[in-house]
Amino acid sequence: MLHIFIGLSLLFISIVGYAIPTVGSCLLHNFKPVMTDKHGTLDTNQGVWVLRHDAPVYPTFDASHSSSTQAFGEYLLPLKVAKHPYSGVQRVQVRKLGTDTPLGWMEGYDLLCRIKPLESDKGLARKVFVKTPSSHLPVYPAYKGSCNGNCEQLSRFELYFIFAEDKIYQRYLILKAHRLKDKPFSSFASKPMGWVKYEHTIPWDTILGLRPKADNIWAYTEDKASVEIVGGNIWYTYSIRIPILDIKPNYYQVAGPGGVFYIPIDAEKVQEDVWMTANQLADWLALLKAFEKPLPVQKQRAAFVYRLRKQIQDLIGSYPPSDIVLSEWLAKQGKQVLAIREDSPLLQYSLDEIGRKIEDCEVSLLVNWVTEIRKVLQKVSNDSRQKVAFRAKYPTSSISCPLSEKGKKVPESLEFEPSAPLGSDDNYRYDHSIYGKTVYWLPVEFLP
Repeated sequence: MLHIFIGLSLLFISIVGYAIPTVGSCLLHNFKPVMTDKHGTLDTNQGVWVLRHDAPVYPTFDASHSSSTQAFGEYLLPLKVAKHPYSGVQRVQVRKLGTDTPLGWMEGYDLLCRIKPLESDKGLARKVFVKTPSSHLPVYPAYKGSCNGNCEQLSRFELYFIFAEDKIYQRYLILKAHRLKDKPFSSFASKPMGWVKYEHTIPWDTILGLRPKADNIWAYTEDKASVEIVGGNIWYTYSIRIPILDIKPNYYQVAGPGGVFYIPIDAEKVQEDVWMTANQLADWLALLKAFEKPLPVQKQRAAFVYRLRKQIQDLIGSYPPSDIVLSEWLAKQGKQVLAIREDSPLLQYSLDEIGRKIEDCEVSLLVNWVTEIRKVLQKVSNDSRQKVAFRAKYPTSSISCPLSEKGKKVPESLEFEPSAPLGSDDNYRYDHSIYGKTVYWLPVEFLP
């Protein structure tokens, strides 16, 4: 009977231990790449952050009673890692910056073990908007429990990145940062951060946003209430767009202060823009630069496939297979290196289709498209304050080339309008700084 009780007790300890943050915490983090011996000694300059207020610190890796506590958001350096002999939960020995003396051991689930946001299945940084009702919303200093007077309050509809998640207590750790640096959370001046409840957030799992064009537009709630949204060039001064959550046959599902709204699809009134970092813009330009030099007419097809495959491999780090549509393959790589439009004229093909199945004249159409669309991105990169406007001319039935259905979606040429400023001063631009990183908002038609 005693053996049964002990067994159940250990099982209970293990269950309790894992009913806490695993996503983003050090609980299941793999320290082996920086482990120097079989005793778990670590050799790393990368620190960890305390995930809750009054997190216990134990004198030894197997101690049952804590000797001190650490405050939420403190930045510590890991020294050693070991598993508790009974619960099996990973513990980490830590010290403070500027000292050589260990503080003690902390539970892995009480420490943040990442410097970048969590990623979605598509490789996108996970992010949320916090709802803003009439009263302020609390940001908790722990993944469970109440405020006890220690909560900051949020009152604005703003973008946050998710760095950890507790699926049991249903809270996200949110931060106003693309990347964490070696300092405590508290030293991030005027940047509220902490744990928020799922119910107080609107997850934004796309990189798409809406920009009203010249006229004001209307957004609607499920109960048919309406909100008017200002239109016009003023949107070029904003660092964010109306976040698109989903696209249905006749409307966009978007996020707004207080909840989810619906906006009718109307290309005359709204523009779909794509969020693209400066690095992603540079990656597209680098990929397309390979096609600047004229391709030999006799070997155009083989040369195009070779350059396209090589550029993608250089960016992604793996070899794209020949028989899978490139956009589908890129979406499955688990990291969003390139910003991709859903109806990409270039990436709608597989390498096998380009290399063997479409006509030579369709390959020539693709080569011309790649050259033309690079001019668009280069104009943006050269001066983001200048408007880039063009009209895409598509092949007509009179063309002599027997195009595939995909080929009919590839523009034959781009007719550029004269360059003009986006607005009256330098605040009108395609690029803006969001939490210290340059982000471009570009019409989806600007992507290859």
